[in-house]
Amino acid sequence: MTSDIEFDRQLQEYLQAGPVELSDRVLWAARAQISTTRRRGRLDRFVPWREVQMSQSMRLLLAGGGALALVVAIAAGLFSSLLGQRTTGPGASHIVSPSLVAPSVSPSPATSASAIAVSTPAPTFQAPIVARTDAKDVAAAWSVTALSLWTPYLAPDGRIWVPSNEDDRIRMYDQNGKLVDSWGTSETGAKLFFFGAPGAHRDGAGLVFAPDGSFYVLDSGNFRVQHFAADLKLLGKFGSYGSDPGQFVSPVGIALDDGGYLYVSDDGRNDVQVFTTGGTYVRTVAAGAAGYGVWGSGPGWFITTSLTDDDRGAIEYHADGTVQGGWDLRPWGCDPSGVTRDQSPRNIYITCAPRDGGPGYLFRFDQTGSLLRAWRVNGAGIAVNAEGTAAFVVSPDGTTLSRYDLEAPIGG
Repeated sequence: MTSDIEFDRQLQEYLQAGPVELSDRVLWAARAQISTTRRRGRLDRFVPWREVQMSQSMRLLLAGGGALALVVAIAAGLFSSLLGQRTTGPGASHIVSPSLVAPSVSPSPATSASAIAVSTPAPTFQAPIVARTDAKDVAAAWSVTALSLWTPYLAPDGRIWVPSNEDDRIRMYDQNGKLVDSWGTSETGAKLFFFGAPGAHRDGAGLVFAPDGSFYVLDSGNFRVQHFAADLKLLGKFGSYGSDPGQFVSPVGIALDDGGYLYVSDDGRNDVQVFTTGGTYVRTVAAGAAGYGVWGSGPGWFITTSLTDDDRGAIEYHADGTVQGGWDLRPWGCDPSGVTRDQSPRNIYITCAPRDGGPGYLFRFDQTGSLLRAWRVNGAGIAVNAEGTAAFVVSPDGTTLSRYDLEAPIGG
């Protein structure tokens, strides 16, 4: 039986001969019909289109080509375009009019480690259960609204950078919530990024800063990562659409550890790929357990917001795929969405989005994995300041960026 990824690839080849705008719309419509059952139990409430079954006749028509297939697909695309309003929450892989295939660009020379293109098996690991405790209420110090915000990141100058598919730009806020700048369009007017259609939530865009001030942008709609210098000059890019090593299907998070490895979590592939900072593919880890949030947490290890059995929790891996530790958050009845750390004393913060009408939470763990504090916060993407006294949280629907002032961590 043809897999979803293989079928998707056949469909792209069929559509490439047509106009880009038409192909994008048809591709989105066809993808929306593909039944993805592997993660259905986790995503039912976020991605209603995953429940839409594609009939065998529809598959044959689209795969085989022909005028009738095009008419049917166009009709589906036109109908689906009417559903482009934001209806999904964190973790949705709702692909809205992506570029068919991002250009494959040779990465810049690797700056650390040689490529070892081998996959490591998903480890067997029983994460300790995090028991329910009393969670504290905390009010937002300020909130700002926008459409389709993604995971925030605290830049070296203290500003909060947030990718947005409202205009495919990165928005920059100061510590008081004022929008001070935005960036993402080249001098020629051609857009640098494609994060998604305005008003439609697609969990994927992200960015991360390197110690030298350069930064990497997960250009999810173009299935690639772009590397920029501190002065915004493009240094390199890598990635394309596909299921081969180094390619992306539905990338949802990017991270950089202290040892010089980049990590890209991919919801479509359901794995995490490891790259050097030069963009060279190293290996695939966390197979079957990709999280929506990912964070480079130390020299050669990272955290992803999923248990090894693809359930609700978070696991800390070494870059070779072995397990460092983890947290089983199922007793809390929420969906882990974002993860980050402060700088001193290096506590770990995880947002857990509301599920089935319940509350959402923000957790603070110490380096040993012990739960220090839980707040009732409905959030997805998160960034914290170096001291751990301020958390910048994007709401589950992506429409709000809020600051929450937190009590200083012990030992900070």
